[in-house]
Amino acid sequence: MDRKALGLLLFIILYTCQIFCVPKKDLWVFWQAHDNNSKVVIDHAKWQLILSKGVIVKKSANLVNYPLLEAKYHIVLKEYLSYLSSIKITNYNKNEQLAYWINLYNALTVNLVLEHLPVKSIKYINLSGFLSGPWDHEIFQVSGHKISLNDIEHRIIRPIWNDPRIHYVLNCASIGCPDLSQHVYTGNNINKALIEAAKNFINDKRGVLLTLSKKLILSKIYSWYDVDFGNNEQVLIEHIKKYASNALKKELIGIKSISGYEYNWELNCFGCE
Repeated sequence: MDRKALGLLLFIILYTCQIFCVPKKDLWVFWQAHDNNSKVVIDHAKWQLILSKGVIVKKSANLVNYPLLEAKYHIVLKEYLSYLSSIKITNYNKNEQLAYWINLYNALTVNLVLEHLPVKSIKYINLSGFLSGPWDHEIFQVSGHKISLNDIEHRIIRPIWNDPRIHYVLNCASIGCPDLSQHVYTGNNINKALIEAAKNFINDKRGVLLTLSKKLILSKIYSWYDVDFGNNEQVLIEHIKKYASNALKKELIGIKSISGYEYNWELNCFGCE
């Protein structure tokens, strides 16, 4: 194999892994610090304004009016992110921290899309100059530490909270992802919000689909993060049943295996051409 062909093969392998190889949990110990006695709350009012103006509820999926946000509210989003950057998050209780990291992840994702419009998919946002996707690029700073989206998800949220429901509230700007909520997460509402988000996604065909032939098709989120969902098909199906509607629970009776996984990377955009 000549150099050119070898280089092309290496690029394809690395590109594929960038999109489909999910990083393992890798605890960033610094962010474990917290103050459970803290009663201080974080002000997410500007993020709430963005969500109220930009998130459009549809039956198929919540969409985001990125053109509107770019034209009228991008400065508000930047102000909110600047505020989050100034917070010493290790001084807060764990519920307030979890809400902070989830809101930050989602706000950074929306900001990335706004800064790269027009774009068909977040996969095509190239910040590294080589691989596709923005997830590994250090795009933010908290407490003097530069962080990436993957740092927030895989080095902070997943290993510290060890709660599979966080996958229902992190939005990656794609149709196949759980919806970007119209409401901010707070320390007071985070537990209730995780339950609601799990129910919403599991009872949506993007999350769980039973075909006419009784084949169970799930979101690829369950495949990518199988270790978070028990790394076992039966454990995963029981997790789904826990949040399934009565109708879906009846459909799942007798289902013992998963037939496949699907995901739609199309941008969750309202008003994009």
